[in-house]
Amino acid sequence: MEQRSESETLPTLAAIILARASVTVSRNLSEALENNHGLHISQFDVMATLQRLNRTAGVPLHELASQMAVTPASMTNRVDNLADKGYVERIPCPNDRRSWHIKMTPKGKTFFGKVFEEHRRNEASQFEGLTDAEKKELISLLVKLLDAVE
Repeated sequence: MEQRSESETLPTLAAIILARASVTVSRNLSEALENNHGLHISQFDVMATLQRLNRTAGVPLHELASQMAVTPASMTNRVDNLADKGYVERIPCPNDRRSWHIKMTPKGKTFFGKVFEEHRRNEASQFEGLTDAEKKELISLLVKLLDAVE
């Protein structure tokens, strides 16, 4: 087998390490949500998106799906699970009887506030091994990589 130069092997090594780090951080965060709160990461993401959009009348389901880059069917499943737990409610759309707006319930807002703070602490713990300067450098390099590949 032919010996490869360092410049030829670096992209492979970078891709392997990036993928492994991404999977590990995602798994750690997902497991914490599931184990501590019975919440799937995709359900957390729905609640976070609703919180970010902060609409008193709720968000149309199709818009929520679009914001999160998932299909409406997938979003319906996520919303169903959250509604079963009492964290979100469906409000009929006044202009279209077939459509629903999704809104966090008071129970959901209280729950999300607690979970969100814990999730932020869990995110921070994933990067405890890096200094602030290293975190900034990592972010800069990842943004540069995304710009190059998107």
